[in-house]
Amino acid sequence: ASVQSFVDPENGTKYVIVVNDDLKEDRAFALKVDGATSRASGLTSNLDITFVEETAKLTLPAGGGTLMRIQ
Repeated sequence: ASVQSFVDPENGTKYVIVVNDDLKEDRAFALKVDGATSRASGLTSNLDITFVEETAKLTLPAGGGTLMRIQ
């Protein structure tokens, strides 16, 4: 997987982009975010992810990806 994160300098909102680099198979990923994070919502997908102890699990289709806002 390719993962990139960034913070909006104007309001401090955190974002993460996750891409499944495998073009042939769906892949499951564990996403760990440092800090007080409890949820992430997919801005380019219908993902609603709950973090447990700073870690969330998600599955992306082959070649798929998502942009998430960390809350």
